[in-house]
Amino acid sequence: MFGNAISPVIAGDVVVVNYGPGEGARLVAVDKRTGEVAWEAQAPKVDPSEQMLSGARLSSPAAILVMPMIGQGDKNDDAMVSREEMAGLAGAWFDKLDPQKSGKVTKEQFIERLSGMVPPPPGAPGGGFKAGPIVGPQIFAAADADHDGALTRAELTAAFGAWYAKWDGGKGEPLDANQLLDGLSTILPAPQGAPGGGASGFGGAKGPGGSWSTPILIHTAGRDELVVGLPNRLAAYDPKTGALLWFSKGLADSVQSMPLWDEANGVVIASGGDMAGGSMIAVRAGGSGDVTDSHRLWRLGRMKGSIGSGVVHDGRVYMVASDGFALCLDEKTGRKLWQKRLESTGGKGGSWSSMLLADGKIYVPNQGGDVFVLAASPEFKVLATNSVDEATNTSLAASDGALLLRTDKSLWCIGGGK
Repeated sequence: MFGNAISPVIAGDVVVVNYGPGEGARLVAVDKRTGEVAWEAQAPKVDPSEQMLSGARLSSPAAILVMPMIGQGDKNDDAMVSREEMAGLAGAWFDKLDPQKSGKVTKEQFIERLSGMVPPPPGAPGGGFKAGPIVGPQIFAAADADHDGALTRAELTAAFGAWYAKWDGGKGEPLDANQLLDGLSTILPAPQGAPGGGASGFGGAKGPGGSWSTPILIHTAGRDELVVGLPNRLAAYDPKTGALLWFSKGLADSVQSMPLWDEANGVVIASGGDMAGGSMIAVRAGGSGDVTDSHRLWRLGRMKGSIGSGVVHDGRVYMVASDGFALCLDEKTGRKLWQKRLESTGGKGGSWSSMLLADGKIYVPNQGGDVFVLAASPEFKVLATNSVDEATNTSLAASDGALLLRTDKSLWCIGGGK
């Protein structure tokens, strides 16, 4: 569906390609001088019970409401909704549902007006998509506490409050997209037998999984290891023979970004996922066989999906999600230090780009052509935002003090004149 996005890696006398995704996906090493195949290796076998059904979750009726609820309810740009933000969202929704200020909304009005409040989700069929008929009846029924066929502001506010209290597990913490998706799925289950929507006209088969991740070559414990993110697995191979050295469970079934290597601490960090969520793991390199229990330091679920690769600096992991939120984690524990939206100057705010680290600063473009300069620190600091006002999905390259950026229209070189 998306094609190949993997770069070849030179490892001694061979060039290795993570061939895929799709049928026949495998690692292939060829002699760098002749092109003859030196070895091929398969991914470690995955138990079907481990696989994330992220594509099916993304195409469920509940997914129609997730991003609109966060987009309209999130007021502090943390990509989540708190108890107060949920209450505010209920009030804002009722204002739109009841423009005549009658104090009540009928089921028919709710369904019709909800369609104007909820835009089509990614992948929805074109030609007059309407969310109201798909999700409106169930949401109305769940909120109409007295079952009189009319919804009041108090009922909608009470329903949103009850859902928040249930979905956060009593912790009093903000809900992220995956928690909203899980909670809404109890109200809006997919039709039986359909992975996403089926008879509702939304969704379809599970989205494509696979690995678009370029391997990295590391040296640890007196040996070279070729480490690659694969569906549901982070794995290391002997670059000379293709023999599997070790693997850890815990990744999603879609992996785009490259693994990150912290040589000082001997730790590899890898992430995977899509718009329905993902995971990140940290693994101590140099093991043997299944190292999930022995060498995996931590695993985080409910992570935002990232296409670009992050960086590691001073014991912290930095990533940018495909929706344009930057993230900083403590490398030892996986604890989130901050997660903030990178504010676009007007174009697309998402990012498919990898981060570039230089002199304690992180440079990362978004799809609208903004380049953000962030402080590589435990506090979120945007040092500068510079825009070329041209769309791009690429990453910055550095050469002799200059930065190179390819956009859909141009190739830019930014630096001091010489």
